[in-house]
Order: sequence, then C-alpha cells, then structure tokens
Amino acid sequence: MHYSSKEVRQKLEKIEGWKMYRSKSIQRKFHLKDFDAAMSFINKIADIARKLNHHPDILAQNFSEVTIRTITHSEGGVTNKDLELAKAVNDEFDKTYFKGK
Repeated sequence: MHYSSKEVRQKLEKIEGWKMYRSKSIQRKFHLKDFDAAMSFINKIADIARKLNHHPDILAQNFSEVTIRTITHSEGGVTNKDLELAKAVNDEFDKTYFKGK
C-alpha cells in the first residue's frame, strides 16, 4: 500500500533534497560538475536500482543535471521501495562526490 501525500512529505523531511512530484511520485535533481560526472552518476544509480529491484525514471539534461523520479507503479504511489531508493541514491551521491568533506 502506498503512503498518502501527507505521509510522504513527512518522510521526505528526513531525506535531503527529495520532493513530491505531482502528488504521486518523488524526485530530486542533482547538479554535477560536467557531462562525464553526470553519466557516471547515472550508471551508479542503475546499479542501485538493479540491487533494489526498483527502477526510477532518470533524466539527464543541460550537460550536468540528473533528475531522478520514482514511484511504485504497482501500488499507484510512493512506498518504502521509493524511500529506500532515494536514501541509497543520496548515500551514493554523498559518498562519491563529497569524499572528505
């Protein structure tokens, strides 16, 4: 069963950068240093998605922006699967791009 919009917003308070998208999914836009970094990050997201067996929409634009959007289609909204994916993507971003900070 999916969460209500209110429940999602409450849960997203603990997941940096993620927001509701059209009341049915969640998304975050990442800004990377260049095209190569964006493509590398997309490949890391693909690895995470395979491991979690939950596959988000991924949009690359403006050379260095990557937007991730996720919804559990079978449930018609945001579930724990989406929140787990969001946390894993954030962890990878922090680990890869903020080492030593």
